[in-house]
Parts: sequence; structure tokens; C-alpha cells
Amino acid sequence: PSSWAGGVGGPSAEGAVLRWWRNPRRNFTNFAVAKGLPETGIIAFTVSGGREASASPRRFSMTSAKAPAAKPKPRGWFRFPDPPEIPDEKMTAFDHLSINGNAHSLAEHLGNRETTLVAGEHYLSLRFTRSLAGVRYPDLLVAFGVDPAAYRRTNAYVIEEQGKPPDFILEIASPSTRSVDYGPKREDYAALGIPEYWRFDERAQGGRLRLAGDRLEGEGYRPIAIEETEEGVAQGYSAVLGLYLRWELGQLVWIDPVTSRPIATLASERAARLAAEARARELEAELHHLRNPSP
Repeated sequence: PSSWAGGVGGPSAEGAVLRWWRNPRRNFTNFAVAKGLPETGIIAFTVSGGREASASPRRFSMTSAKAPAAKPKPRGWFRFPDPPEIPDEKMTAFDHLSINGNAHSLAEHLGNRETTLVAGEHYLSLRFTRSLAGVRYPDLLVAFGVDPAAYRRTNAYVIEEQGKPPDFILEIASPSTRSVDYGPKREDYAALGIPEYWRFDERAQGGRLRLAGDRLEGEGYRPIAIEETEEGVAQGYSAVLGLYLRWELGQLVWIDPVTSRPIATLASERAARLAAEARARELEAELHHLRNPSP
């Protein structure tokens, strides 16, 4: 089996969703957990066995995942340099992942920071090599069951060090990278065994060009269905993340399939906080009026 979707049992975690993927070419299993109720926090689970992916949550038994033990540095270890900066590429990724908090929102939604990595704009390499010709540095990668501390220490995602490739990669297309994102990078990421590869292009016309996703099957990628739900909106489902990726009026939005609403963002959390504060002031005024009625 290649993928599986399930819901967490028990009243304290209702609505949480877990998804895992097994690379048919490698002996490992990846998993992801979406947020449950606020009071439950984020729980990660290991599972064995599986069935075909489904959009409907299912029930399963679970065990808590622990942070991986610190590993010794691999032979030949060195700290990678920062990738070169390409102005329009850097600004495009910044606009859609950094300044609006999209990367932060996704990390908060997935949770389990000890073993889940949400990062980007650093090198992704199969092994430690000082020859960086052709080594990619994706705008966003997500990896489950890995060592984020090793990523920060190495200043790169090295598959040899982490023991597995990332589970998900997203590239934000810019004028200077568009042709590479849809061509050579697609081939490279398939060769590395990355389960899902997505492209987002704010300026493109048409659903397939605005948003494109691929799922690894066998030795290569198979396109993920992209639907245009209404004018100005195109979306596709990521089984790895358990979320829809949506192109909406040139903006990238993460959609929770359980609620059919965007996941919590910095802006939505701020709006909710302000609304709660305003409501508290209204209740306080009403209480004051009840206690001190006008003569």
C-alpha cells in the first residue's frame, strides 16, 4: 500500500487526522498528524500496515512518538553554506511563505516540532558533498519523523543524515525559476524519492499552471488532480499533509478538509483574539449596567 488516512479515536482528540506514506522503493514509513482540539495538543503516532488513501477519517490504535535520539555526525560531515540569493526568486517565496506566515501556520497545524520539520531555502542533498552543482534548495519542505536539530546544525537537509527524503516539497514559481520548477526539478525530486512535489505560480492563468502537484508512484510522478472550484480558485489535495492546497486570487491557502476552512493563520488568530476582547468588553458593559441600573 502507498498511503492511508485515519482519524484519532477518543473524545479528547476527535477531529484529528493522521496520514502516512510508504515509499515502495525504500524501507521506511512516514507519517503526519493534523491538529485536534486545542486542549489536546499535538500527538504523533507510529502505525504499521495500511490501506489505500481515503478522504474519510477512520479509526485506529496509536502509540505516542518520541523525539529521535541524537545521532553522531556522519563521516564527512560539514556545515553547508547558505544557498545563493536570487532577488526575484527570494522575494516571491518571501511573499507567499514568510511575510504572510504561511510556513509558520503550516508548522503550527502539523505540530510535533521535535520530529516534524517545516523549513526551506536551504540545500537538499542526497549525501554530504562539497560539490553543490545541481543541488536543489526548495522553497518549502516538510519531513516527518526526522531530526530538525540536525537540519539546523548542518544548515541543510541531507538524506544520508536524516535517513529518508522529505515527504513534501513546494516550489513558488518566479520568472527565473518557472521552467526549472516544472522540468528538471520534477525529475530530480522523483529520483530522490520525495512522495509529493507541488508548484505554485501566482501569475499563471489556468488551474494546472497556477497550481500543480505530483505524487510518486513507482519510479516517477503521477499528476495530482487539480480542480477549479470557482472563478479565481484552483485546488488539489495533498495526502501527505492531509490538506488541500488552494490558489485563490494569486494567494496560497492551506485548507483543512475536515472543516473546509483555511487552517489557523497569524491573521485569523489575531482577528479571533480581537473579537474575543471586544465581546469581553461588551459583556463587562452589560454587567456594569445590570449592577448599576439607571434611576
